[in-house]
Amino acid sequence: MKAVSIPSPLPYLAQIPDSREYLKTHHRWQDLLLICLIAVGAGRHNILAISQWVKDHRAFLLNQVGIRTRLGQRKLPAQATLYRFFQSLSEQLDSLQAALLGWAQEVWQALGQKGPLPVAADGKHLRGTRRIRQGEEALVFLSALVQGLGLSLGSQAVSAGEAAAAQGLVVRMEGLGVDWVLTGDAALCNPELAAAVVERKGGICSASKRTRRSSRN
Repeated sequence: MKAVSIPSPLPYLAQIPDSREYLKTHHRWQDLLLICLIAVGAGRHNILAISQWVKDHRAFLLNQVGIRTRLGQRKLPAQATLYRFFQSLSEQLDSLQAALLGWAQEVWQALGQKGPLPVAADGKHLRGTRRIRQGEEALVFLSALVQGLGLSLGSQAVSAGEAAAAQGLVVRMEGLGVDWVLTGDAALCNPELAAAVVERKGGICSASKRTRRSSRN
């Protein structure tokens, strides 16, 4: 079987603007992205775990990866630096999701897939957020996942229904340069969403046990 070279997501992520105050930063934006990518790849999925992983792999990051401060010092980012980094990243979710989607497109093509890029959208209740005594229902987030790649493009809060939330995802999928299709359950059976998908040269397929509707450009 021929080996496939998977493109790095770093060039795409590096296009996300650095919104930090430059004079108060010690580490380069791209270096922090690289550190976090490696840590996540090693199974660290929260800031505390990433920070501990950085401490445990000090020699590797300084010697093999070559992490340095802007002034060339052999110094790794502290936990507070990582918190500020993720805070800045969270303020640019649209840019982050667009970067991940662009990378998914290149990976899809590198794997030799000729069909449309399948993006599944589904809403999930966030466990532990329901407040019965206060009369508050659980928070619901719509997540988007590239099927076949196991790549999450992110999620957003659902306030006016899953179909309305999905339209925000659709806007970021314009001009991909590759065929794509949005899939989901009956909650996506919405004419406004279908029209938005078709307008952006995509496809949509939603189904439940009783209904099945699909639309392609």
